[in-house]
Amino acid sequence: MNRPLRIIVAILFAGTALQVLLWSRQWIYGDQYALFAPALEFLETNRLVPYAKTTSGGGRIPGSLLPLLIGLPLQWWPDYRAPALIIGLLHIAAVIILSTCIGRALGARFLAAYLSVYWLSPWRLYHSGFLWEPAYVFLPAALHLVSTYRLREQPNLGWSILLAATLTLAVQLHGSFVVLVILTALLIGRRLIRIDLRGAILGTLAGGLTLIPTVHALFLGRLPRIVPQETEDFSRVLVGALNALKSLAYWLRLGSPDIGRRLRQAVDFEVAGENPTVWASLVSSLATVIITVSIASVLIALIASWRYFRCHPSLDLTDDAGRESLASWFRSYAWWCLVALCAAAAISPVPLQGWHVVIVFHAACLPVAAWLRASFWAQSPSLRAIATSFVVLKVVVVLVLAFGHPMYRPVSGDQLIRQDLPESIRPLIPDRARP
Repeated sequence: MNRPLRIIVAILFAGTALQVLLWSRQWIYGDQYALFAPALEFLETNRLVPYAKTTSGGGRIPGSLLPLLIGLPLQWWPDYRAPALIIGLLHIAAVIILSTCIGRALGARFLAAYLSVYWLSPWRLYHSGFLWEPAYVFLPAALHLVSTYRLREQPNLGWSILLAATLTLAVQLHGSFVVLVILTALLIGRRLIRIDLRGAILGTLAGGLTLIPTVHALFLGRLPRIVPQETEDFSRVLVGALNALKSLAYWLRLGSPDIGRRLRQAVDFEVAGENPTVWASLVSSLATVIITVSIASVLIALIASWRYFRCHPSLDLTDDAGRESLASWFRSYAWWCLVALCAAAAISPVPLQGWHVVIVFHAACLPVAAWLRASFWAQSPSLRAIATSFVVLKVVVVLVLAFGHPMYRPVSGDQLIRQDLPESIRPLIPDRARP
């Protein structure tokens, strides 16, 4: 086994182990209650519900796909951790799809660099271990990339069905589906993909099967508002402008270890200040260093994106010079994905948050992967050391989240008694965690 393949295997193993660690430490709060409710209603009544949960801005996720994805695992294993087990499997499916597509197109070295960014990222791993609707968008994002890649030269019935079905199902997972819809329109408009119209219609019909209860409720006049309302705190123009700027910042952060307030939430600085023991001071100081370095790492993502989109000569993107046209297509995909993100952010009625942008995570990793590929196999030892430290920092941040973030600190005893768990959800807590 050559060096790139050994690196790929090691990364896949490490990322999967971290994912299992996070899954084993997950807990549930308000967002999870809202997702469990329609799934439990489905299990009790055997009737599909027309929408999943209320979203930011008072909108609702249409369709019965999420209740099915949550309810069926609970039917098999009535435990609060069951749905997140399926989420983990969906992430594994996503990395297999991306690895096959990117590896064949750009070679093993680029794939090793890409997986270093994608599979070990705190952004992906944080969203892989507990139940939350943004955790489901990683597979549709991967399917979007592979289907559009296959449609880059000529229309194809099968891949057009997959693309249309992916978009229709993404509507039922998270509001960020708008980014993929805009991206698809841009790719068609730029003639970077060619759609088979028959396939698009069939895929839409197939993906829309779980929307039948929503359409039925709409005709009966029982469907509540689906589209989020505009925020009343700021003007619409101001929200759009700020969102567009924030989307650029999020693009850079997605490729870096900087997961923002999630990392700060993993360390209780107030407790360290109130109890200034040697251990508390050490943990606080170490956390401050990790947070500072992770923020500084965004500069690497900025340089990587700048060079990537400007076709910098230092970035050799493939193992074979004959694949340069494929590398160019991936660069175009990433660019128009960024444009789609900015456009979707600008028209969003609610302020942009980190969980709104993870649907472009797969594309935001491409520029940083190009920089890592050039750095890993560079002649400069210092450059290789920086690249290696960049990857190690991702793992360190994930471990801090795993043992410090509230979503990964399960409670029991008196803490569990004090938590506002709905009675319908308490049976999902295993005996060892019940008061």
